[in-house]
Amino acid sequence: MALYPKYAFFGPQENGFPGFALMLGTVISTGANFLSSPNRAYMAIGSFPMKLFDKRVSLEAQIGHRHIDIKEGGSADMLYWGLFTEANIYKKYNAFTNIYTGTQYDIDVPSLSQEYGLSYNYNEHVKYKMLFGIQPELDGISDADTTEYWGELGMEIYLYGID
Repeated sequence: MALYPKYAFFGPQENGFPGFALMLGTVISTGANFLSSPNRAYMAIGSFPMKLFDKRVSLEAQIGHRHIDIKEGGSADMLYWGLFTEANIYKKYNAFTNIYTGTQYDIDVPSLSQEYGLSYNYNEHVKYKMLFGIQPELDGISDADTTEYWGELGMEIYLYGID
């Protein structure tokens, strides 16, 4: 189970000057199969969103720190970074890409993960997303010579407007 509350201190300006938000989160091991991590993680990630071209393009850079308590004992501290881009393609439909340093909650993370998808702004508080992801598979703590693929359907809920 993951919980990532995010607070926007100030939004992006129309002239392209970025806003600032802080996300503090935790991941608790709740599963018992290969889809869940046995580790527990805590993270603090700063994000710098920008709105460009009359709000038709969104760009967000993220940088942060994650602390991982490893089930077998010990812990690890790791840098997290990401770059998210979303562009309006037709009315309420958008295309997006997300490039980041891999799963936030596991010690064995790929060097680079990528996601590509479409989103639909249902209203000012709800956004639906469909994405396809790709990343190197892992061999211990290093990338293996194979690739992992996935797909997701999701929904984002905003307590404020999407704009």
